[in-house]
Amino acid sequence: MKREPDWDAELQVGDTLRIGYYNPKDGTDCVWLVDANGKYFQTWDQISLLNNFEIVERSDETDIFGNNRPQIEPIA
Repeated sequence: MKREPDWDAELQVGDTLRIGYYNPKDGTDCVWLVDANGKYFQTWDQISLLNNFEIVERSDETDIFGNNRPQIEPIA
């Protein structure tokens, strides 16, 4: 049985989301979804992410855990 995610009521199909930095405590399979306002609002696993979202752009970031990096800013 596939579990549907508990989406924030303000999100709609077609919204642009970004992936936040990994947290070492979460493990490398867990990613954070970040909304257009820069709010880290939900965790997601990498396999389901690839199966449920369309990736439109990839970052060249190499720091998996985002050490010494600022939190993702809102989309201008």
